[in-house]
Amino acid sequence: MKIVFMGNPLIACPLLNSLYNSNHEIISVVSNAPKAMGRGKKLKFTAVGDFANSLNIPFLGFKSVDEKEIINKLEELKPDLFVVMAFRILSNSILSIPKLGAINLHTSLLPKYRGAAPIQHAILNGDKITGISTFIIEPKVDTGGILLQKEIPINKEDDFGTLSKKMANMSGKLVLESIKKIEQNEKPVPQNNLEVSLLSLIHILTLPPTPHVYIQGVPLSF
Repeated sequence: MKIVFMGNPLIACPLLNSLYNSNHEIISVVSNAPKAMGRGKKLKFTAVGDFANSLNIPFLGFKSVDEKEIINKLEELKPDLFVVMAFRILSNSILSIPKLGAINLHTSLLPKYRGAAPIQHAILNGDKITGISTFIIEPKVDTGGILLQKEIPINKEDDFGTLSKKMANMSGKLVLESIKKIEQNEKPVPQNNLEVSLLSLIHILTLPPTPHVYIQGVPLSF
């Protein structure tokens, strides 16, 4: 299957790594466009952009102002599927491009904690269980039918970093299993809107030092 991967932060890199090492073809990676940083104005890529470049995967830098250009480039690729993790809200014009649609990996057990910062909210609310969900992307945020979910216990010693590591390292298997369901034309399960909990963005959250996510044996800090 020809896949375009979309993501920005480090937590999405293990998923990209799993897809890269699968029997699917990653035809492009889309991430926020690099920004000129520092005195030398050196271009700084997102974590996903850096990782895509290290794997020599064709990279598309996304800017809202040039969405039409991105759409044209994506249409030329003729992808079967978009796989998205921790990226941005996609327009209907972009979502209509892949033949089999787009799936997202969300770091909660949907419909709980739709929106931003689900890991932080699970910790702040004292939850004992969290998890990850794969779902079909629809225009409204985090509302699409569920493909698969995986529960993850929250231990006393867990913080944002440890939970992020668990989720990142489980993401590849869940997404690859979800792609199989799509290939087999299995229908997603609609979300129960009576169980929805929406999130407000957490601007400042002080948490203990975080551990690492390992990609191909290399530790990468959050």
